[in-house]
Amino acid sequence: GGTGYIKHSESTDRGRTWSPPERTTIPNPGTKFRLHRLSTGRIVLIHNPNPNVRNPLALWASDDDMKTWFYKRVLTDFPGRLQYPDGFVDEDEGYVHFAFDYNRHDLIYVGAKLPT
Repeated sequence: GGTGYIKHSESTDRGRTWSPPERTTIPNPGTKFRLHRLSTGRIVLIHNPNPNVRNPLALWASDDDMKTWFYKRVLTDFPGRLQYPDGFVDEDEGYVHFAFDYNRHDLIYVGAKLPT
């Protein structure tokens, strides 16, 4: 079940063992999220930023390894369950392209401009 926040764990042995999970300050209802690291080191996060429901879907960006988020933008918030985002960042790192499950019946594509 969800805790209302994303948890963080680290491995120093290529994934054989992991530190105990610690709660971050990133709200999430316990659903899948997607992280992308850009060539600049910037991290882009696509997730449900509401700790209780799978709506909306948002784009956040961090330049300090997720300590702070200088950019937070809701990408879509129409009624229903918006969940399981997955996709990629284009070669020029100008846009993130992803699809998500809508109410377990439809797959919807979004292309979102990344912050400069």
